[in-house]
Amino acid sequence: MIAIETERNWKPIIKEFEAAVGKNGVVQRREELIVYECDGLASYRQRPALVVLPRTTEEVSKAVKICDRTQFPG
Repeated sequence: MIAIETERNWKPIIKEFEAAVGKNGVVQRREELIVYECDGLASYRQRPALVVLPRTTEEVSKAVKICDRTQFPG
């Protein structure tokens, strides 16, 4: 889960994640992100910019590499 960062150009990063895990593995619609804006501490909420849901260890590896290469989040 990544907090919103307004200065960043998200489109290239989103396309990389979609290529790695498929379009259904990247959550970015505002109404779908609501469930990810808090954990057990409901008093602290932060809507993420996107959520990546890898299904395999290969997809996890690809997603981590994208994060590392793009300094995401950061």
